[in-house]
Amino acid sequence: MACKARGGFYGLNDFTIGLHSRNVHQIHGESLCETIIAIYFYAVPVGKTKVSGGTNTAYQLAKSAGIPIIKNLYYKETVDEIEAWLAEHELDYEYIEIDWHQIHKYDDPRLLEFE
Repeated sequence: MACKARGGFYGLNDFTIGLHSRNVHQIHGESLCETIIAIYFYAVPVGKTKVSGGTNTAYQLAKSAGIPIIKNLYYKETVDEIEAWLAEHELDYEYIEIDWHQIHKYDDPRLLEFE
């Protein structure tokens, strides 16, 4: 599916083929039997039917799967739309910081990111 959406894997190594292939799961789920209902991304438009970089693979997959909401954060109106939604759905209480040391074991390497 990724190969078809991209138009081929020519010039790519195994690692970059894997990066493009993961887009299939981002659109169709782990089992490939479901689809998402929306895709939000940031990519520079390339003409009227493509976007730049590897994101174009996900974009093409989403279009071919008929995903109803496809929004590019490159456009100010999309950012404005999301900001308005967030303002409307903002919580009435402040965010409470999570003490990850209480959740993970003291020697969990992921805790290094929070020190």
